[in-house]
Amino acid sequence: MVEELSFLDKLFGRLATEEKAMTKLNIGIILGSTRQGRVSPQVGEWVKGIADKRGDANYEIVDIADFNLPFVFTTAGDDQD
Repeated sequence: MVEELSFLDKLFGRLATEEKAMTKLNIGIILGSTRQGRVSPQVGEWVKGIADKRGDANYEIVDIADFNLPFVFTTAGDDQD
């Protein structure tokens, strides 16, 4: 049997049994720099430490330096490709 919630129950935050069993949201903290001397790893760890204290989601650091991404704007701008 599916538990029906009234409008007021939903408005004031009463959760159905199904909603209580939901898993936590997974959120990536993206480190957006690949430069030498970057500080984004330290900042990312600091942000993750604060976020983890919330306890309402799973947080993971995603470092773009770990991926083989192409560099952008590396040409002089005269290429027609």
